[in-house]
Amino acid sequence: MVPDRGRWLVGLLLAALLVFAAGCGRAASDVTKAEEPVTPPALPAAEPGLTLDSWVNPRDLRELVAAFAGLDYVWGVIEDGAETDQFEVAYRFLGEEAVEGRNTSKVSFSIAQGDARHELLLWLDPEGNAVRFELDGVQQDPMMAQHFHFWFLGPFLWVDQYEVHTILTTGRPGYDMQIGGGERVSFGKATAEVRTVKASWSEAGQRVGYKWSIGDFGKLQMLVGWQMDLDVGAQAGGIFLRITEVETR
Repeated sequence: MVPDRGRWLVGLLLAALLVFAAGCGRAASDVTKAEEPVTPPALPAAEPGLTLDSWVNPRDLRELVAAFAGLDYVWGVIEDGAETDQFEVAYRFLGEEAVEGRNTSKVSFSIAQGDARHELLLWLDPEGNAVRFELDGVQQDPMMAQHFHFWFLGPFLWVDQYEVHTILTTGRPGYDMQIGGGERVSFGKATAEVRTVKASWSEAGQRVGYKWSIGDFGKLQMLVGWQMDLDVGAQAGGIFLRITEVETR
């Protein structure tokens, strides 16, 4: 049911906020306690949609490093029609480097919320595991990097969890989908043909609305923006992702 999706949405986002608070040295009491994440129910399983043969949606750091040299994006919550609790993430691939005799990919992440900004450096092995980790210039236990994975990948994990690729390519019964025309959009060093798909699903007065912007960069296709709006009785809100810069490898 849609209410379960809403709880899952809020639970995951609040979990991300708790991770950010811990990483920044803030007390957990400064952030509302997250609900236990609820596994979202399967979306109703419309007509065939887009052809996305070169789809990329990084679900782990290994996939992120393999596809992108740089990626900037903003994600957060929508309340009363306004984007709130915005979190800015900037990822960069910095090259290959040997660490204790092991070949690693050195990457950086800059994470910001309002005036708070933190810089992370990770040296990743071929499986995407951190061999070395620095937070704001201070070396940390590499295992600590795992606590930031949802921060890096949360918006993309949602795309995977909600089977967006399947919906866009094969459709789903019960969905009202509208596929818009394409336009050329610049994302820093890369330019893509972007098409926007709007979809909605409703039942018993409850409604979920989606907007997916698909960018075709030639060598890969990916979501360059998405928005999910929930309208469940007296509760309304949503989440969003907006990618602002892309550099492919």
